[in-house]
Amino acid sequence: MKTLLAATLFGAGAALAAPGDFDLSFGQNGFAMLAPGAIADRADRAHFVTTDADGRVLAIGEASRPTDGPEGSVRVFARFLPGGLPDMSLAGTGYLHTLPDTQSSRVGLRAFPVAGGKTLLVEQRRILCWPPRPACSLAITTPYFFAQRVDAAGQVDPAYGVMATVSMDTVQQDVAASPDGSLTIVGYQYPPFPPSDPRFDVRGVDPAGQIYTPWIPTRAAWNCGTESDTSASSAKMARQADGRFLFAQQVRGPTGLNRLCISRLNPDATLDAGYGDGGRLRLDDGRFAGAPATIHALALRRDGGAVMVLETSSPVAPGLVYLAWLTAGGALDTSRGTQGIAGPLALPIHGVQATAFQADDKILLAGYPLTTLKLPLIPVDFAKPRILRLDPDGNPDPGFGPSGEGFASLVSLGRGLLPLHIHVGEGNAIYVAGSASDAGSGAARFAVARLEGDAQSHRGGIWGSGCGYTRDAPVDPTLPALAFLAAALLLARRRRPR
Repeated sequence: MKTLLAATLFGAGAALAAPGDFDLSFGQNGFAMLAPGAIADRADRAHFVTTDADGRVLAIGEASRPTDGPEGSVRVFARFLPGGLPDMSLAGTGYLHTLPDTQSSRVGLRAFPVAGGKTLLVEQRRILCWPPRPACSLAITTPYFFAQRVDAAGQVDPAYGVMATVSMDTVQQDVAASPDGSLTIVGYQYPPFPPSDPRFDVRGVDPAGQIYTPWIPTRAAWNCGTESDTSASSAKMARQADGRFLFAQQVRGPTGLNRLCISRLNPDATLDAGYGDGGRLRLDDGRFAGAPATIHALALRRDGGAVMVLETSSPVAPGLVYLAWLTAGGALDTSRGTQGIAGPLALPIHGVQATAFQADDKILLAGYPLTTLKLPLIPVDFAKPRILRLDPDGNPDPGFGPSGEGFASLVSLGRGLLPLHIHVGEGNAIYVAGSASDAGSGAARFAVARLEGDAQSHRGGIWGSGCGYTRDAPVDPTLPALAFLAAALLLARRRRPR
């Protein structure tokens, strides 16, 4: 009987979930949610998630309708303990939010842990100009980059920036944080220059929150080297361990066709002439020449190269997703795909919503399947969000998800998550930030889900997500029941008179 009890308890505690399955021991059945509150109850989107050195989960997003009035959205920042419960040491609630304002809208886009238990909060602000609000006096007032630094308790750090803030007229498309707490921002100028054409822009903020001036006069270094390349409709960046930066831009060349330009710059904002052709790699590929390509991600590979996730769109066809592999020296990696580019990929999702890269070069993508409606309408099925994983060559990873097809549902126990960002944490745990909603309810909530990665864990215990496939199913009571039955039999045996 002792052997039965030990085996039962061990089997229950060690039951393992498959990669891509929800970790039901995290937060509320796999979801980290905000504690109740007037603004928290209306917070509906988590745009970004990461983890800090203590394993806590940091998420930032917005409440798009903080009141029933004309106010714009407010920024919401939350911190959760490693187990997914709100960290009440942050402002006593586990979250911070800005105040509703009838003249501005604020959306949280990044939260970076920095030294001393502090966090850099990055948002996009926009001045609201339509009635009943006053008209904007200058177009340059909308939209712009904004950042603050808060301490562990949530208090704004007055020593950061100018009057505790950093702001600039840049519409951000990507932001990287360096270990010292400095920021590099990729986006485009607002208002566009000339007025009808967005202009690619790179800005920097030093650890103290002051504008890093070397980026300002070096446009020729990072703007593809010619003023004839215009229309910066998409841009991403990646920071190398040695401090150098890769910038990827989608621009329109002098002939009117679109092209991709990847450049590498040194930490002092000078062009790295050893990369590509004098510091740049220009990709004039017919697949990306017509409609502009969206650069979903640019990430470094273990071999020193990089990979881009690209998507082209059409008014009469679903988005087409491609992978482009680059060597460390700035050329297409012809050992992968077809001359370095693979696609369009046959994926079980359409319209990529979030991407992430594992340390083993596997690629995570999240989105939705198509509905059965006919062309030209090609809506996706928001009731069936999915996450999928590709191997380093861009093929579906059969070791991910329950069916061997490389994808898993982002619906668990009747609650779905509309994905907006993916982060791979310690132990290959996968965190997905977005909007959670329960079946039959139209209400969306700020949420982060944790999924199992390759490193199988024992976090769930007898109440976890271990016994078989748990997605879209009630919690399996079999193992807990067996454990209690074994314990009861053992106790009865001990009480039996000898």
